[in-house]
Amino acid sequence: IDVKVNYTIEGSNELISGANCSVEWQGASNITSVADGFIISLDTNGLSFNYYTALITLEHVGYATAFKSITIIINPIQTNAAANISIVNAHLNEHLQ
Repeated sequence: IDVKVNYTIEGSNELISGANCSVEWQGASNITSVADGFIISLDTNGLSFNYYTALITLEHVGYATAFKSITIIINPIQTNAAANISIVNAHLNEHLQ
């Protein structure tokens, strides 16, 4: 799952550059700094169907630290598959018609 966040001055939407971003998550995570914020990648592999919380912290000296949490719900995805099964029995030197 990828989540994009930005850190702005309240009321102005002006980006706070040079900020630090961290995340607490049950699995592996990766944070990439982009021009207008951060992209946080959360690995959900191996997690069972359940509710999970990611805690995101954005901080920079001279600004209020932002703490945000997001809830991620992992649900099963119903899948249908069609299969054609053909079984042919043949014996050595036998002609099939």
